[in-house]
Amino acid sequence: MVRDSHQTATIRQRHSSSSPTDAKNSEASQTRRFGKEFPIPFSDQGSSRITSGHNPYSRPRAISRIQTVYIASQLSVMIDTGITLPDALECLAKQAEKIHVRAALVAICERVKGGTDLSLAVENCPYRFPRIFPCLLRASEASGTMGLMLFRAAEYLREEHQTIKRIRSTLIYPAIMFIMALLTTVLMVTFLLPRLAIIYKGHEDVLPMPTRVAFALSDFFLTNWIYIIITVVLLTGSLIIYLRSSAGRANTDWLKLHMPLLGRMFRKFYLARSVRTIGTLIASGRTIPDAVRLARGVTGNSYFSSLWKKAEDSLQAGGQLSDPLFACPLVPNIVAQMIATGEKTGRMAQVMERISSFCEEDLRNTVRNVIALLEPLMIIIMGTIIAGMAMAVLLPIFSMSKVLGG
Repeated sequence: MVRDSHQTATIRQRHSSSSPTDAKNSEASQTRRFGKEFPIPFSDQGSSRITSGHNPYSRPRAISRIQTVYIASQLSVMIDTGITLPDALECLAKQAEKIHVRAALVAICERVKGGTDLSLAVENCPYRFPRIFPCLLRASEASGTMGLMLFRAAEYLREEHQTIKRIRSTLIYPAIMFIMALLTTVLMVTFLLPRLAIIYKGHEDVLPMPTRVAFALSDFFLTNWIYIIITVVLLTGSLIIYLRSSAGRANTDWLKLHMPLLGRMFRKFYLARSVRTIGTLIASGRTIPDAVRLARGVTGNSYFSSLWKKAEDSLQAGGQLSDPLFACPLVPNIVAQMIATGEKTGRMAQVMERISSFCEEDLRNTVRNVIALLEPLMIIIMGTIIAGMAMAVLLPIFSMSKVLGG
């Protein structure tokens, strides 16, 4: 802690004693050191912006979780081994493979050399980092445990990345199966059925009902395909606009929590994310109300955000964090009880860490169960679609003598 405070004081003293000419020379030296001209996208007032012009940084991009994990892990190791923060940032910028990551690190490094705290430099950086990252950095600066907090931030974001990866892998399989079933149906309706319709032309009255329905569907698609495409495009655009509205996001959040089979998985995911965030922030030295307020902003679901807003109001009114959790159906009673126990014993950081591990293990089991149920379900659905189209094609062949002789 003494070393970090001494480094910060030295940097600020060096900055305050430097002249404008020295600052320009330092910036030019920094540009030469990195081999390219990296615009420093910070305004004098501390607000973030991107400099205009023909450069690869005119459009801000987000720094992904896995990239932030790498940055936090490397910074933690270098700071613990005695390397100063500006030198560590310079080293990471030189090693960065992604152009926008390198530009973000250069901009942060320049800001830190100017005497700005690392948390503020990250927060004002136009290349957006995960929201919890500057919060953990701010806590580390207050406690003087920069290396430890960077390690915790890396662990938090790594767990978050793995959890999201498991959720996405669960949803990819049914999406691929649905797309394959849709493409198969479209190919049969637009290519196979029209050719069979020529064979059975003039005998439509004696064809089986499934075959007649399939032929009518094929004829409708081939006759009105342009209107169908226009309708699909308009509906897709309208749906995207609606989902981006506040009402659309609220309905999407409700659907995620209550849809069959997947709703239970999403509820556990948002609960694990919230508990992990609160536990990490409390362990880093933030107060419980502050940790709950920050968790409300990163939960990712409006219903869970409303839950933590009620918890924050309860704390401000002198109540307990667990009071609104007992009344919420989104939180299992056992989780609310464990939080209440942590409040009574004064060991909230340890309890929240145990709850987070419990919720994540429960989520992993739920993901495995969902995958085990989705695989046969999607096979049944796809098989039903293909079997229906095959039946429409094969039924006339089985009664060929009646069709052709009729």
